[in-house]
Amino acid sequence: MMVSGRILSPHIADASVENAMPPEDWEGMYTAIRTICLLICVLGIIGNGMLIYLLSFRINKTCFTMYVLNISIADFFLIFNYFIDNVFFFRPIQFLSLISPLRYITYLLGHDGSIYFLTVITVERYFMVFSPVWYHSHRPKLFTALMCSILWVLSLVITLLEYFSCHPKQYANRILSCDIIITFHFICNFMSIIAVVVFSIVAFFTKIQRQSPRNFPTSFDISIMASIVWTLVFWLPIRIVDFLHLWVPHEYLPDHFGVSLISEAIYSSGRPYIYLLVGWWKNQELQKSIHIFIKNALKHTEENSNTAIEQGQEVA
Repeated sequence: MMVSGRILSPHIADASVENAMPPEDWEGMYTAIRTICLLICVLGIIGNGMLIYLLSFRINKTCFTMYVLNISIADFFLIFNYFIDNVFFFRPIQFLSLISPLRYITYLLGHDGSIYFLTVITVERYFMVFSPVWYHSHRPKLFTALMCSILWVLSLVITLLEYFSCHPKQYANRILSCDIIITFHFICNFMSIIAVVVFSIVAFFTKIQRQSPRNFPTSFDISIMASIVWTLVFWLPIRIVDFLHLWVPHEYLPDHFGVSLISEAIYSSGRPYIYLLVGWWKNQELQKSIHIFIKNALKHTEENSNTAIEQGQEVA
């Protein structure tokens, strides 16, 4: 069974152990994989950093942009951890080894945060489309801030449970079984992605198809749908295989370490570029600034929507 670290991030768990040089036959392949991951990480840091800045200072705040901002912060935690991990692979640094527990915790926090915020976006958008009157009349004014706080606290609680149950230095004195915590963690994330996100998106687009053409999905709907597909392609398969590695003997499963490295790096780096692509596709005017593309990609109302409804979505 797994003793040293986390099923969802075998390479982040303990840099001093997991980043040991692979066997000579595999050294060239892993060096190439790590190089590709390092380049992806640089793009991810630039993209998520840019998105955090624009959503914080250049784009009007609504409930949905606030959720996207928190997803970007979570993704930044992830990609920064991947970046440090790949730097450590090429050049072991004692300081990076000393902060391994902090990296472990921030990785878990970012991983869960991105999934939970994406789920909340989808559920809230679902109610906004299916029951707009009820949604606007019953939604508390500070609901976004409250929900963001709850999700970060939830992520932190699950993170600390897993850290103290599965971290190598804590394993001998763990309170709960590492396998049990990882299983619970996987079920929470799997249910969020499959039972909530996918169901809400399918139901939403089913209703859109039954309505008039002018109710075609907005830029925001396209952005979120693309983000969910991105998650299902680059996040879910690796998580399922990781979970199987916990319970199925390893000789019956393929070694997917290299694929996992690249897949996780792409997953946490790509969202800002999805928004840029959607924003450009909606306008196709290259002379516009980046923040205009991002703003257009996150626009969740049509041009002829009621102004009062739009203002009602703004965060106080």
